[in-house]
Amino acid sequence: MNANLIAAAHTPAQPAAHDGQRRVLAMFPGQGSQREGMAAHLIREHPATAGAVFERADECLGLPLRALCTEGDAEQLRATEIAQPAILATALATFEVLRAEGFAPDLVAGHSLGEFAALAAAGVLDLADALTLVRLRGELMAEIAAAVPGAMTAVAGVPAARIQEICAGVDGVVELAN
Repeated sequence: MNANLIAAAHTPAQPAAHDGQRRVLAMFPGQGSQREGMAAHLIREHPATAGAVFERADECLGLPLRALCTEGDAEQLRATEIAQPAILATALATFEVLRAEGFAPDLVAGHSLGEFAALAAAGVLDLADALTLVRLRGELMAEIAAAVPGAMTAVAGVPAARIQEICAGVDGVVELAN
């Protein structure tokens, strides 16, 4: 990391200049947002936009994402190597439906996996590249998870000192992240 980035990382944020205009952000979710039938309504109600995204995704990956996102069960969608491209395709299908209706965000952002959707929505990645990267990401994460036992959890409403105390009492490797 260069000195300018380090300095910027440690400089308190300043309020953004505001010209009175409303800013619109498109925010894309990460893994865990998948659910049964998550794209069924999109594809049914918007076949020319959402359906087209899933058609390209199915062709690009050789996976039946359309079927998985309309008819797949929770167990199928829980597998990381399926969940990640499924969430990406659904997020981008939703974005395309909104864009077709005139939605034009000023900014895009994503949480974890959602960063790939944000990059595609911004035109930095095309759909095929985003899907290919996300599929590989999901496959690698699944491979590591199978080879290295572990778990992850989110904790809210508990002081950090108490969480550190609990983690210190665990036999094995435990890492605390913000």
